[in-house]
Amino acid sequence: MKGKRIITVIILFIFFLLPSNGFSAPDNTLQSRLDAVPEGGTITLSSGQYVGPVVINKSITLKGEKGAQLIGNGTGSVLTIKGKNVTVEGLRIEKGGLNSGDGDALIRVEADGVVLKNNHMAKGYYGIHLVRCFNSQIIGNVIEGNEQDEIADRGNGIQLTYGGNHVLKNNQIKFVQDGIYYDNTTGIQTEKNKVENSRYGYHLMFSNKISLLQNRTFNSIVGTMVMDAVDVQIKSNVFQGQRDPRGYGLFIYETKDCEIENNILADNTNGMAFDGNMNTLISNNKVFGNDMGVKRVGDVIDSHFTGNAFIANVRQVGGKKAWPEEVWHKDQKGNFWDDYQGVDLNQDGVGDSPYRMADAMLRLMDLDPILSIFYGSPVQQLLEWIGKDQRVIDPYPLQISSTK
Repeated sequence: MKGKRIITVIILFIFFLLPSNGFSAPDNTLQSRLDAVPEGGTITLSSGQYVGPVVINKSITLKGEKGAQLIGNGTGSVLTIKGKNVTVEGLRIEKGGLNSGDGDALIRVEADGVVLKNNHMAKGYYGIHLVRCFNSQIIGNVIEGNEQDEIADRGNGIQLTYGGNHVLKNNQIKFVQDGIYYDNTTGIQTEKNKVENSRYGYHLMFSNKISLLQNRTFNSIVGTMVMDAVDVQIKSNVFQGQRDPRGYGLFIYETKDCEIENNILADNTNGMAFDGNMNTLISNNKVFGNDMGVKRVGDVIDSHFTGNAFIANVRQVGGKKAWPEEVWHKDQKGNFWDDYQGVDLNQDGVGDSPYRMADAMLRLMDLDPILSIFYGSPVQQLLEWIGKDQRVIDPYPLQISSTK
């Protein structure tokens, strides 16, 4: 008996020496599940709240059923992806950090080949931040910033920092600073996205080989801002309702080799503006209902407008610098102007006389707005008569719009 008691005491002594977690319940947190799932495995989250932040370090699929939410603690990124070929689908993700210097995001991606699909993100600085990675697909996500915040205090919806060869498609973004921000990135296909109530819809900086196809921007400050970029395709987009005093449907700055085709630029303060661009082809766009159709801010080199329709703009063309005549046509094909007064007697679709815009007074108003008090006065009529031989805009005006 005495021996049994000694053995029992020894066992109890050893038990109390063991770490308290030695016999704890299994760890069922989301992070533990992410760590435990094998490479190539799938985790499906049922409806409910899951605690972040979490990190994915391997190639897996994380799916959320209806009502599945990943909620951060308000610091850092809620979900960080460091493993290649990860798929995240169907989650609502909220409460990320707001530190722009740390790049806080609701989803932060640091690996190649990631797919983010049909997620809903809100309450963070960046919605999605792709950092020095390649070949991601960002499809069908909804990203909402805080409507109550000043625009300068908001983060971007999708931030691309270096890397490239991504596909961004069918995403809806609102109440952010810039909808999609391209920073030193390359080879980005941007298609059928929608940005509204933000600063810039699509903001390109020091990037190349970027395509914007069938996207939309509404009720922001600038629909698309392209700065210091090369080889940019902007086709079949709608930039409408940028009615801020600084508003532009499209602004091209210090950019080379750009094609702008079949876009609608409507109801903006300025439809388009150009400053320091080179080798730009602007063709078959519909520019209507803007305060100013096209504005020249700086140099426009080796660039041409052809086949565009300028309709119901308060002022068709303007800027502080005069436009060179060769800008307004290519291969003897000009543009359609709804205020053109000429005729086409030979029925070749091109007006028999050049389109002339009486803009001497307007250009002076650009330089000194106080001169607007003379607009419509005999002073303006005198200025236009003096400059009548220097105000040719389009020598080959189209009689019928080629845009639909």
